[in-house]
Amino acid sequence: MKALYDAGANLVGWYDRVTADIWDPTMHWVAYVVDGNAWSVQGDRWCGPVAGTTCLDRQGCVVAWGSDQTPEGTSIPVTPPHPVRPITPMTPETPMTPPEPLTPPTPAGGWSVMSFGGWLEGR
Repeated sequence: MKALYDAGANLVGWYDRVTADIWDPTMHWVAYVVDGNAWSVQGDRWCGPVAGTTCLDRQGCVVAWGSDQTPEGTSIPVTPPHPVRPITPMTPETPMTPPEPLTPPTPAGGWSVMSFGGWLEGR
């Protein structure tokens, strides 16, 4: 499970790359990833692409990033077809709070104007 951070290096969630699930800091299932795209659990809305541990908005700008890679934006992605929603996963144990990473430099493509919560809501 990899910690996800916002532009200010605040912990906003966790990404389990094995199960392709995204959890908020209190371990509520908030999104699932299918074919490199995140979908919100609430409303099954397309949030945007996920590249490694970098979550991008629908404009290709970085919303959240994992400290295991340098966050980088992309060009505007193409809206993918809606996937079949997976079954609700079992809630994992809360990982230990990781040390706060250094705030990364502004990524190529820039930071999203969306918060992580706004990204999940599709705003």
